[in-house]
Amino acid sequence: MSFFTLYYNSAKIDGDELKVQDRRVGYMRDNAWYVSIPFLSEGFRYDQSESGGLITYQSSRFSYGFRIQPGSQQAITLWNGKEVRQVNLTAAPQILSDGELYLNEADVRTLFGSLIAKVDTSLTFTLQAYNVTALVIPTSINSDQMELNVSFRDSIQQIPVDASPELRPKLTLEELGAPPTEAVQTFSKWVAPLQWDMALFQYSAVKSLKVGPNQLRARLEIGGRILWQQDFAVQRTK
Repeated sequence: MSFFTLYYNSAKIDGDELKVQDRRVGYMRDNAWYVSIPFLSEGFRYDQSESGGLITYQSSRFSYGFRIQPGSQQAITLWNGKEVRQVNLTAAPQILSDGELYLNEADVRTLFGSLIAKVDTSLTFTLQAYNVTALVIPTSINSDQMELNVSFRDSIQQIPVDASPELRPKLTLEELGAPPTEAVQTFSKWVAPLQWDMALFQYSAVKSLKVGPNQLRARLEIGGRILWQQDFAVQRTK
């Protein structure tokens, strides 16, 4: 997987508020920024729809989307319009008197996969896109397990080597229809600098196979944002 910067957005810090011209798009509470989801979705090119109190944001360019409900700390991630998994949020999104729906800055990274940085007197939001080379997976394996290896290079997702693994992009390998607890989740085994502004993430996930057909799914995420997902079938011959 390789990357490129897709969208870049920023808002001016004005005391305890974020503003774009005269529009308030964020505010500070308990030392955390809360950012307008409409502001982010406009900048990141997400389409919005609403049904039954649920609000869906779908990327106009990629297969990823998510669904939230104001006042609820649970969100649902989507891939090709289908629900994938439930994500717990730091704080429930709230609609304030200005009509904007606000999201805690930690949840901005979780749902949008965006990095947030203070640059001078502005708060910036950067969204990366990714070129994914499709996996070449054998249709049959003469073994009781399969190993999936993924390499992933990026510039803005760099984190300290001693950072918690959960902060890094995550690879999941699971059997379709099986309980989520049986899924294999792995974080980068090590991070190597390729050059001064780029790092390499490598992943290896091992999944046990049953004799006969196995319907599997592999998924790579930053926070809750799905970068890539692929369903495939593997036949264990013995």
